[in-house]
Amino acid sequence: MAGTLYRTGPGNHRLQDTAVGDFSISHWFDGFAHVYRFELIPTEDGACKVVYSSRRQVDGLIEKVRKTGKLDGITFGQKRDPCETIFQKMKTVFAPLLFPSKGNRMPPDHTNVAVTIAPNVPGLRLTENLKTASGDKRPQVNNLVCFTDASAIKTMDPETLEPLGVTSQRSLHPELTGPLSCAHAHFDPVNGDVYNFNLAFGTSATYRLFRTVRSTGKTE
Repeated sequence: MAGTLYRTGPGNHRLQDTAVGDFSISHWFDGFAHVYRFELIPTEDGACKVVYSSRRQVDGLIEKVRKTGKLDGITFGQKRDPCETIFQKMKTVFAPLLFPSKGNRMPPDHTNVAVTIAPNVPGLRLTENLKTASGDKRPQVNNLVCFTDASAIKTMDPETLEPLGVTSQRSLHPELTGPLSCAHAHFDPVNGDVYNFNLAFGTSATYRLFRTVRSTGKTE
């Protein structure tokens, strides 16, 4: 077996010396995003060499928590003051702080997106001229993307794991305006098309099912 294996998930959960003393995240799923890379390189003797690297994805967010002692925004199960839990969280869902206005988006290292990870996701800008440690014998990874149960899409450099940017599903299609989605998108095993949904709130909820075609990069 050879290739590149990417994994993602919550990293550390505790910070020392914040504005309120030691800070601890309540729920395991809310840990600070961390991405791991294992490159399996075949050798001439039939064995396999593994090159490992990893990178924390939210240095900016961690620095903000150190200064404020709080973890703002939508989280899975962080314990908070009841007023913040009920009202502030709902406000954030209806008016996502992640994309307040064009040109004023939150930096990628402030955005905690780490539920699932996938390479070569269609419809997104590709990273050019990437080389693998074993040369060009295997398909190159053109982009690396993390998803969560919101419409946020976070891209990373497939080699260095540096966070590059965050966008929303609206960049795939202008009608995908809702704040929530599914972290576990479905990939067609034959043609590579991606299927997911976008959830918009209102007087009645609207689910928009969509497909991004791998061959064209277009979303329907």
